Amino acid sequence: MKKTLSLISLAAVAGSLAIGGAFLGGKTSQIKQANAEVPSYQTYVPLIDGWVEHTDGSDAKSVSDLLRGRNERFWSGNANPNNWDSQERTFNSMDQFIDTIHRAGGEGWRGAYRTPELVLADNDHRYISFLFGGGSGDIFINIFQVSGEAGSGDRITGIRTAFDESGTFDDKVAKLNAPISCNMVFKYYELPNEIQPGDHFLIYVRDGKTSDYGGFTFGNVHINQTLQDVAKGFSAHKQQMLLNKYTSDWNANAIDYVLNFYANNSYYSTVRTAEAALVDANDGFDVNNHLTDWAYDNQFSTAGIDFNYVMSDNDAKDWDERMPANKTGERYFNADATHINESEKYRIVSHEFTLSGTGFISAKLGGGTAVLSLIDSNGDELVSSRIAASENENILNPGFVNNEGVGNIMASGSRFNTMSRTYLDASAHLGKKVRVVLSDDRTGGNWGLAYFDEVITKYDTVPTLKVDRIQQQFGDNPTYYGVVTDKYVGLASTDFGKAYAFVQDFYALIRNASNGVTYCNQELDLTALRAEFNALPDDAKDIVNGSEDYDFKNSLSNWYDAAARQDFTIGDTLVALGGFTGAVATSAIQNPIMRINSADTQTAIIVVSVIAITLTLGVLGYYRKRKENR
Repeated sequence: MKKTLSLISLAAVAGSLAIGGAFLGGKTSQIKQANAEVPSYQTYVPLIDGWVEHTDGSDAKSVSDLLRGRNERFWSGNANPNNWDSQERTFNSMDQFIDTIHRAGGEGWRGAYRTPELVLADNDHRYISFLFGGGSGDIFINIFQVSGEAGSGDRITGIRTAFDESGTFDDKVAKLNAPISCNMVFKYYELPNEIQPGDHFLIYVRDGKTSDYGGFTFGNVHINQTLQDVAKGFSAHKQQMLLNKYTSDWNANAIDYVLNFYANNSYYSTVRTAEAALVDANDGFDVNNHLTDWAYDNQFSTAGIDFNYVMSDNDAKDWDERMPANKTGERYFNADATHINESEKYRIVSHEFTLSGTGFISAKLGGGTAVLSLIDSNGDELVSSRIAASENENILNPGFVNNEGVGNIMASGSRFNTMSRTYLDASAHLGKKVRVVLSDDRTGGNWGLAYFDEVITKYDTVPTLKVDRIQQQFGDNPTYYGVVTDKYVGLASTDFGKAYAFVQDFYALIRNASNGVTYCNQELDLTALRAEFNALPDDAKDIVNGSEDYDFKNSLSNWYDAAARQDFTIGDTLVALGGFTGAVATSAIQNPIMRINSADTQTAIIVVSVIAITLTLGVLGYYRKRKENR
């Protein structure tokens, strides 16, 4: 009898601990993070920081005197079809750049510039890349010496700038031959073995000619790259040229000339191979904070954005309401940082890659006009968050909510600039060559701004849904806390679509805050929710069980007065609710178990222990009574 009694008591304790343990030992949602750790070494070399000038016999010109904006053009007067130098051309820049032909006072100016001290990080990142145009000058790679004078170190090599290797100007082919005009072309180079990790080197560019395109255009300098990094920039530059063809027929001819050269010349064979192997476009804006490997669609866009200033580390809109941005990492794409008007729009396009993994993509979207799209190599849209929801409505940012006023957005549920993660299921297009597009897709209207972060284009497994904690300092009031749940735009009939619908119903019922509390002190009818869960396919159940749940520790005051806890999954909560595949739990058992989920771990352990002790004492009392009755 004692042995039986002990086994029953142990079983009661074990069963109770299993209920608490299923909650306490919850799974973590597995999602690939886009914002990679920021490298400790330099990768992008801005033209405005630390460049050294060498006049070479002409008047001194600072780099700032020679800079042009990313989207500027030349020969933009009245087009004359019989005069090639009146045909509007694009520089094909990816960033601010130096223009010694137009900005130095004419072709007669001579001069040279070098980068600040550059250091090779390691042997895995030996590539550099840049854009170069014009009719004169060589690019020299030199080991940096203590004197710091350009040319005083050992010259390792020079990179020719003209495709014909002559650097001469020929009027007959000028309208077709972009390399010897101002249009910039992509160059890359693997540093030679003379430069070892830790060695200093510099890039030296010289304008030595005074006529026949006596100058150069130069920019978008990157160092410490892998070949895959180079391939991303190469692909994005090709896309930029395609988007720039519209300006004039001769500009289109010049761009076609360069693209044909990219496709056929052996100089580009290595990077072409690396480009073909690209399988994702994950973008951590902490690393790519100048968007120098994203193409800018001048035709679509009405805002001339300087992308040098588009990134921000401010996690809240700087008003009294301090609306949270919900950024990932330190920096994100902040429309307000560019001072773009709500009446303007823009569109940026990633490098090309092969859609792989499970075919899901996602990004954080904020503002009323943000759109995440996937296009194919021809520019045709494959899938987008701008999908017709009804005859009179389009989905832009599906997480945007405007409650006509700002105030305490935690209480109102408004989502103005606050970003929420949005998933697109593009699995029908697996294996295709695609590009990601981020757009401010509307001109005018209220909250016509867009914010972006955490672009993820490859999921090796179907993602589960996450919860982001946010907080808001509303005026002089204390900090308010809240959560942002993920969104999905796609077919409701897929496993992910069914799982997403259940999760929304789960949050609406279980995390209902209408009475100032979460579910933990309410009597709930779980019959419909349980039936919905049991009807899900197994794969959809797996998505649900692995998705993140949340709760608020202080259920005695307004739900937005306390920080959320998210160290458990919906699967853990379903177990704590009595299991969704068995009989309906009675309310007497239901409420104590539900309260486990709303308290600290210590409280949970206490409650579980109380349940275990109660069951054990009940068993002991039962057998003691039987013994007394014998």
